[in-house]
Amino acid sequence: MRAEVKKAFLSYADDICQKIAGDGFHCALAPSEYTWASTKNALTQGDILLMANQIEPKQA
Repeated sequence: MRAEVKKAFLSYADDICQKIAGDGFHCALAPSEYTWASTKNALTQGDILLMANQIEPKQA
């Protein structure tokens, strides 16, 4: 089970990275996600990327 959670978490982090790579402003938020607390949501995604890097570092 631990391996499944790790795989899912890292997959989600990879999805965030793909969103960032495809955004002209290098932000993980889609246009529809700019709502109340969107800054908090962007920071949460950054936290996820930091945790994923601790679990399995990847070269940028």
